[in-house]
Amino acid sequence: MRHIICPTCGEVKQYGIVETVARMLLFDANGNEINATEDRTVYSGTTKRCLCGKIVKIVEDGDPDG
Repeated sequence: MRHIICPTCGEVKQYGIVETVARMLLFDANGNEINATEDRTVYSGTTKRCLCGKIVKIVEDGDPDG
C-alpha cells in the first residue's frame, strides 16, 4: 500500500501538482459571449505537493526509506 508523507502534516490522503492554464473565452461574430471556453496548459509541474505547499514523499509499505 502506498502512503503520502508530508514533512509538515505527516501522512495525508491527497497531493496536488501545480499547473498554469490559459483560458480563451469564445464570442460570436456580434461580440456576444457564447458561454464556452478553451483551456490550454501553459505549464504542468511534476513535483507532488501537500495542500500546505510542502513537497511530499510517496512510500510503499516495507520501504526502508519511508
